[in-house]
Amino acid sequence: MARIILHIGTHKTATTTIQNVFYRNAALLARHGILYPKLGKPTGHHGLSGDWYRDLPKNLQYSGGSRAAWRDLARRYASGDHTVFLSSETLSVGHPNGAPDYGWIRETLAPFEEVRVLCVLREQWQFMQSLFLEVGKKAVPPQPDELVRKALAGDYCTGMWTDYQGFYDRLLQSFAPQEIRFLDFDTARRAEGGILGAVLREAGCALRAEELDQGNGRANLSPPPLPAWAASVAARPEVAPDWLVAEAQSVFQLIFGQEARSCLFTREEQQKLDRHFAPLNAALAAGLAPLQPGFAISRTPSEKLDHLIFRNRIKADFWMRMTRRATRKVLTQARR
Repeated sequence: MARIILHIGTHKTATTTIQNVFYRNAALLARHGILYPKLGKPTGHHGLSGDWYRDLPKNLQYSGGSRAAWRDLARRYASGDHTVFLSSETLSVGHPNGAPDYGWIRETLAPFEEVRVLCVLREQWQFMQSLFLEVGKKAVPPQPDELVRKALAGDYCTGMWTDYQGFYDRLLQSFAPQEIRFLDFDTARRAEGGILGAVLREAGCALRAEELDQGNGRANLSPPPLPAWAASVAARPEVAPDWLVAEAQSVFQLIFGQEARSCLFTREEQQKLDRHFAPLNAALAAGLAPLQPGFAISRTPSEKLDHLIFRNRIKADFWMRMTRRATRKVLTQARR
C-alpha cells in the first residue's frame, strides 16, 4: 500500500532538525519502508510550495516548478508499497501570498491509497516569539506589540496561522478529518525519543530516534528573545548583526544573571495572548477528540512564567550599558 505523509510544520517546531535527520538517514529509513525523497540540495522539500509562496528564495525553488514536482512524486511513488514522507514548513503558510493550494495538492495525490497531513503546533505566544526571532535573522522584524495587536485581531503572524481552528478549517476544505493529524510540540519533545521519536511513530516506522544518525543535534537555533529584540531596535532600519545580538546578550546576562530566560512580550501582552487563545485551543482539542483523544496544546505553567524576564523589565540601565558596549566595539574596529 502506498501512503504519503505531508509534514507541513509548523515553523519552529524542530522542522529543520527532522528534515536534516531524515535526509541524512534516507537509506536507513527506506529499508524500513519510509521513503524520504531527495529533491535538491536543501534537506527540506520547500520547493513544493514554490508555485504559491512568492517569497520562497530562488535557491529553494525547483526548476520545473512545484506542480510538476508534485505530479512527478505521484507518478513515481503512488504504485509502490511504502510510505513517502515529505516535509516543509512552507506548506503551512496562511497568508494568501504564500498559502498552498491544498485542493490541488490533494487531487494530485489521489493515486495514493492513503494521504496524511501531519502538523506540529505550539502555544501561540511561544510560536509568535520564535517567528519574530527567525525573521530577525535576515530582515527587520515587526515590533512585538504590533504582532500582539494583529494576533488578537485574528490576523496572521508574519504570514503564519495563529488561529489554529481557522487553520484546521482551511485544511478540512481539502482533506478528510481522518487525514489530518496534529501533534503538540511540548508533549512530543517530552515523549520517548523526543520530537523525532514522535514523528517516526506517526509515520509507522519501527526505528527508534536513537538509531538514527542525528549529526550535531539541534538545528536552526534562535538567539535569546530579548537580546535579539534589543539588537533589532538598536539596528533599525538595518538587520541586527550577530555581534550586536551577542553584545545585547552579554548585557542581559550581566543584569539578570547567566541563567535568566526571557520573553519577547510584556507580561500583560503574554497574558492577553493566553486569555485569547487558550479557549480557542481548547475548542480545537474538543473538536479533535473523536479522532485524537487526549490531544491538547500545552500551556506554559505559571511557575515557569514567574521566572521569565519580560520585555517591560528592560530599563534605561540596560540600554545605556548596551550602547556603551556597541560604541566601544565600533570605535575599536574603526581604529584598526
